[in-house]
Amino acid sequence: MAVPPDPMTFGQAGRYVGVSRVLLRRLIDEDEIPAVRDGRTYRIAQADLDAYIERHRMQPGSIPYA
Repeated sequence: MAVPPDPMTFGQAGRYVGVSRVLLRRLIDEDEIPAVRDGRTYRIAQADLDAYIERHRMQPGSIPYA
């Protein structure tokens, strides 16, 4: 598998999505976000992060009031 054309480092990806490094690692392990292992580091495509954000976007009115 090739390194994506716009790879982000692990830290950059976590900041971009707004999650901790622990949660980002879990999302990668659970195949929620694809990543490429590049030696000792991971590289993550911005397009894959954008797709993850879009899949988990909340729609207005989707949370019922208690």
